Amino acid sequence: MKLNFVLSADEGRSVAIQGSRFYFEKGSYPIRVKMLSPSSMEFELEPGQGFVCLPDERFGSLEILNSDQAQSITIVSSDREIFDNRATISSTGSSLPVNVSAASIRVLPPKVTLVPDTATRILESVSTRKKAAVYFSADSFVGVDATVTAATGYPVFAGSDWIDENSDELWVISASAAVINIIEDHS
Repeated sequence: MKLNFVLSADEGRSVAIQGSRFYFEKGSYPIRVKMLSPSSMEFELEPGQGFVCLPDERFGSLEILNSDQAQSITIVSSDREIFDNRATISSTGSSLPVNVSAASIRVLPPKVTLVPDTATRILESVSTRKKAAVYFSADSFVGVDATVTAATGYPVFAGSDWIDENSDELWVISASAAVINIIEDHS
């Protein structure tokens, strides 16, 4: 479903839109999107970004809060793949940030920017993790430890999703400063 509407500066609007994927297709400024069901996850989105629910989940309605500038926006919801750029939540620090929890969903870490040609741990070993959805902004290679290289890692292409169904560490290497977005589901 695609919706077009105009938002006044700082306007909040509830939207009865359903799906498992959301995409902020067009606009001039960022918006904040809050899932009202099944959880209350919030996303700060730039035009061209979106988010996806965990497998077997769908949002029932959303609340959209505009930036401090009026704008005309286009949003899309679907149960199929509709976007390449994922939602990002900024964090600071040199190590992995603290868990941000909403029910059993944990965004950990919400966004990782890879240093080119350097193996980076994107998932810690956590016994309660059922699965993790990982989104890649650039071609990358996935491995189980810090020795991952382009020759030894499993290739994942830009715009791809990776569903990891174990509780072990996951490492990534990329030739560019790829942005990795992660959503974890814990028991």
